Amino acid sequence: MRFVCLLLTILIFGAGISPAETTIERKVSLGGQQTGGNTAVQSLHMDFKLNRNRKWVDETTIKGSLDQEFSAGAETQNKASGSGRFARSINKQFFHYAKLQAEHDRFQDLNIRIIPTIGFGYWFHEDDIFKSTLEGALGYQKEYLISGGVNETALVAVSSDILWGVFTNNLDVYASATDLDNYRFTNESKLKIKLNTHYSFKLSLKDEYNNRPAAGVQKNDAAFTTGLEFAFKETKS
Repeated sequence: MRFVCLLLTILIFGAGISPAETTIERKVSLGGQQTGGNTAVQSLHMDFKLNRNRKWVDETTIKGSLDQEFSAGAETQNKASGSGRFARSINKQFFHYAKLQAEHDRFQDLNIRIIPTIGFGYWFHEDDIFKSTLEGALGYQKEYLISGGVNETALVAVSSDILWGVFTNNLDVYASATDLDNYRFTNESKLKIKLNTHYSFKLSLKDEYNNRPAAGVQKNDAAFTTGLEFAFKETKS
């Protein structure tokens, strides 16, 4: 309860910087795979992102994703995730933020994982061609398992984002603050080829590593997806 109160309190602090412009961006991606022959595979990937950015003042982001796969008629993947994040600028390089995440992964015995975090970030560089940030946060993780158990721990979270032209890379690392052997990370690299004003063709390679997976599950899980993205952006001065 105290952590939730702190999470809400950090959102109250103002940045003290006059807004230059407000940008609202909406993105929806849809991809899949259908194969036949010796191995019949059907897969679906969907994600969305809503972002409102008052430059050098604050930023609100809501994201979600869904991954499902069937092989020879049997389900082999069932994942879903969502997050909400609010950040306020301290100056044009430093910012603080609060984030709430929820994840589901049937084949990791994970009914739901909830992670609230608060932290600080730093902009190394930002322009239309190249962007780079680094964030560090403290938080709490609680997992409700499909098998009936519950895991919880205080954690440290570190993430980095890089955008370079048509290429983006996001790395998220989560480590228990009380158990050094309990950690995991997700790295996702994307290549977007713009087709017109609103549509892009997207290639994504996502690697997930969990040093303490569910029984009978491998530590590493990688997925390659292709899809079509629709994006709409508007800027107000």
